Amino acid sequence: MDRGALPAIFNNNPSIHANTMRVPHPYAEQDAVSYTEFAKQSYATGHHELALRYQLRSWVLGYWLDSAMRGRAIAPRAVEAVLREAEAQGNVVRVALDCFVENVASRRVAEKTGFELEWRTRAAHVKDGKLRDIYTFITMATDKTNYLRFTVPAAGADRPALFVTEFEASDAAALEAIFNSDPAIHANSMHIEASYTRDSAAAFIAKTRASYAAGYHELAVRADTEHGPIVGSLTITERTLRQGFPAAVHAPTGLPQGLLVTWMLGYWVHAPMRGRGIVPRVLAATQSEAERQGNVVRADLVAFIQNTPSKRAAEKAGFVVEGLIRAAGVKDGVLVDIYQMAWVAPQFRRGEN
Repeated sequence: MDRGALPAIFNNNPSIHANTMRVPHPYAEQDAVSYTEFAKQSYATGHHELALRYQLRSWVLGYWLDSAMRGRAIAPRAVEAVLREAEAQGNVVRVALDCFVENVASRRVAEKTGFELEWRTRAAHVKDGKLRDIYTFITMATDKTNYLRFTVPAAGADRPALFVTEFEASDAAALEAIFNSDPAIHANSMHIEASYTRDSAAAFIAKTRASYAAGYHELAVRADTEHGPIVGSLTITERTLRQGFPAAVHAPTGLPQGLLVTWMLGYWVHAPMRGRGIVPRVLAATQSEAERQGNVVRADLVAFIQNTPSKRAAEKAGFVVEGLIRAAGVKDGVLVDIYQMAWVAPQFRRGEN
């Protein structure tokens, strides 16, 4: 990034300020210093100020052009080059591009390079003191979606293997029946409605399948086979671990290079299957999968303080209570307290007994 050239470019091109969220106008030398230092420090966390921001298996693009270079198809060519790189890397399944709704040129670039309009977010950003709407365009390589799947080993003849897989469209009827017949699932979760319709289930499944690329895995726990009946669910939300230094400095400290992540877990078990040790077994298998992946530092979960069975099941799987968070959320119109619990992967523990 050429720090010296930035003030001249940005000050001579007010349209860059007009169509981007973070470029100020006028643009001072100190702005350039701060920007380039931020860009350098951000590479370690996957934020590349080249024209892309990388997070897990999802890329979000942004760009600007000097006015003297417009009209030469530079933006479409740059976007196409990024898409080829995403294809080459093999694990990028979603690429998004945001632009202000007034920015017709950027919208045309997105459409010309194969993006589709996913949604319009109203009042999404304050620009020069005014609320602005934003279009989000996406393109997806759905054939490369990296669904997280693993098996929970059998634990005796009366506790056969379980299969953790993605939800399928055909599961909508089963989810509707489970949630409406089992009020305890609603009572002990933040987001499951008390009265659950088939449309709610279908929308939930569609959302989960679209969210895998961003590190959100809402998974079915099945009996018998990988397509068997649903006995519960496991949610894994993957987030990049906060890091203050480039990944390259990890090697001398013994940490693996590359992005380190945390997993936020959630789960439920259908009433007829409770009391059979399913939650500890699923959590143990999740821990094994985290260790296998090698870059999962810790797994977190929360439990309402009144949900003693969930807390005990997590403790049985090696999770420890790190704290009690008061008034952590609203459930059925009432503020609720939760336990924050965590498990740290063995290779990342620091002298713990």
